[in-house]
Amino acid sequence: EISGISEFVLRNGDMTRAIRFDLYINDKPYALNSIGDGLIISTSLGSTGYFKNITNMFFTDDIGIGFLNNAQRMSNLIIPKSSKIKIVLNRGDCEWSIDHEIYKSTQGNEFEISIDKKNSFKLFGYKNNFMCKECRDKRHSGYVNTIFNVI
Repeated sequence: EISGISEFVLRNGDMTRAIRFDLYINDKPYALNSIGDGLIISTSLGSTGYFKNITNMFFTDDIGIGFLNNAQRMSNLIIPKSSKIKIVLNRGDCEWSIDHEIYKSTQGNEFEISIDKKNSFKLFGYKNNFMCKECRDKRHSGYVNTIFNVI
């Protein structure tokens, strides 16, 4: 289980290729075989940042879902925070993050997301073929050093 407080972002791992994914809300299909760059799922805390830039929406409660450059015309959503969200990655490698932790994943993975009573994300039900801790630590270290070198 992985937790966060702002946002979950699923993006194509190769910027030249789209990913295909299914999105289920409360076990009902919302978008099947969606083609695009990915999606963002936001709590109200994260709704004023990346989510607002993508969707031009702001909310104070519940969960927001925004679609990143999808081929199908799909409306961005605000759904009850009691909802359960499932994403199945059908094609393409991806990067995903909760807040600022970045992971890599491959097609076939499933993500199940819910919001707990403290308005925090809970990600569970995923397969463990993400970036290893050593790689993640190296990436984070390089990222932090780059930021400090620029400042």
